Amino acid sequence: TPQPDTRYFMVFALIGLYVGVLPVTLGLLWFPVISKLGRKGLDFVIALTIGLLVFLIIETTQEGLETASIVPASLQGIALFSCVTITSFLSLETIGSFLSKKRQLVRELHNKQGWVLAVLISIGIGLHNFGEGLAIGAAFALGEASLGTALIIGFTLHNTTEGIAIVSPLAKNSVRVRDLAQLGIIGGAPTIAGAWLGG
Repeated sequence: TPQPDTRYFMVFALIGLYVGVLPVTLGLLWFPVISKLGRKGLDFVIALTIGLLVFLIIETTQEGLETASIVPASLQGIALFSCVTITSFLSLETIGSFLSKKRQLVRELHNKQGWVLAVLISIGIGLHNFGEGLAIGAAFALGEASLGTALIIGFTLHNTTEGIAIVSPLAKNSVRVRDLAQLGIIGGAPTIAGAWLGG
């Protein structure tokens, strides 16, 4: 079993950075293209990102139920999976409701109507990336280097497309680079925490 030390945390932090923060931030670089699209082009991009999110819901639900069915019965895998899913959904709804009430404050701070939705999408993607970090950390901690490498490559490619989902609500707004960096960190940094915990 790997023993946590400074090197261990640094390696997993770098993996989380490569898999989560950098690809999501690179995906945010689609913003100039999206901001120049017409209404039909923007509708297409939004439909594409919704399709990606629906696919992720189906994929993660299937994987979660499969994993829940093989855990020891004393852990009540299906009930645990259901509770975590419901808690995640309710947490996002609560954050969304809170931010909607503070919309005037958010507009004053950022002067963007789509900022709240972009932050919510970024938080949702961050939660999703936390799970990816868990999988990568656990794979390497178990000595499954080939699986861990495959996960790194797959998740990195997949996370690049998530930036499109984040910046789509901001397409008609002026956005500073600092705002994009903040969204990238919100969406990508949980991968680091997931890799630490999974490892």
